[in-house]
This record gives sequence, C-alpha cells and structure tokens, in this order.
Amino acid sequence: MAHRPRVGGSGPVSRILLIEDDADLRVLIEHVLVGDCHEVDPATTVAAGRILLVRKRYDVVLSDVLLPDGTGVEIAAYAEQRGIPAIIVTSHGFGLPKRELAAYRLLFKPVRPAELLEAIERMLNPSFVARCSGANGAK
Repeated sequence: MAHRPRVGGSGPVSRILLIEDDADLRVLIEHVLVGDCHEVDPATTVAAGRILLVRKRYDVVLSDVLLPDGTGVEIAAYAEQRGIPAIIVTSHGFGLPKRELAAYRLLFKPVRPAELLEAIERMLNPSFVARCSGANGAK
C-alpha cells in the first residue's frame, strides 16, 4: 500500500484507526503513534469505528478486543473485508475462542511502545518481516 508523504518532507506516513474505550490507554497509544508520524483517528466503539471505516481510508486498524458495543474481532473482520489489515490489543486473549483470534495479529496488554510500533510496521511493510528474519534468523 502506498503511503502519503509526511508533512515537512521525508518518509511515509500512515493513517491508523484506533478503537479503544479506555480513555487513558487511548491517549497513550495515540501519543506513541503520532510521535512516530502516523495520523491517528480515535474511536471508542465498534459502531464509531465502522462509521470511520466507511468515511475514510486507513492503512491499519488497531482495536481493543472488548468494546462497549461489541468486540475488536468484529471491527477487524469488517476492516479486512475492506482490505485493511487489523491488529487486536487484548488482556483477555486467552478467554476468547482461538478460531476467532487466529486470523489477526494480537498484542497483549500492557503493550510496550516498541512492540506496538513494530507490529504497525509489519502491517504496513511486509518486507520488514523478511528483512528482520533474514538478518537475525526467525523472529
């Protein structure tokens, strides 16, 4: 997927839809992503996420697994129907059916900023995985 040029010049920028109902965590994740020059649109529910997915084009969807009106699996499936890869962030992953989660990249809370940024990079640039695994063995 082509990325838009960054404001001010160099390198790509991506647009990320962040769906997280915990306000403190949402602000923290948004801060990490914006600090890495990503554009972020926050939402707090599956319904709000669906509306944004219809209105805008995103490069990645990042969603909490348990939301007030549904699950991150629902929004991830909706995003992927639109050709947008999804990452699900959870502290409840082991309580969900493996079949539902198997199709998605999972991050477990608490998520370290470096781990979050690496997961985003892997979604945006599939060759990133090949470079890393080619240089150091399997990651």
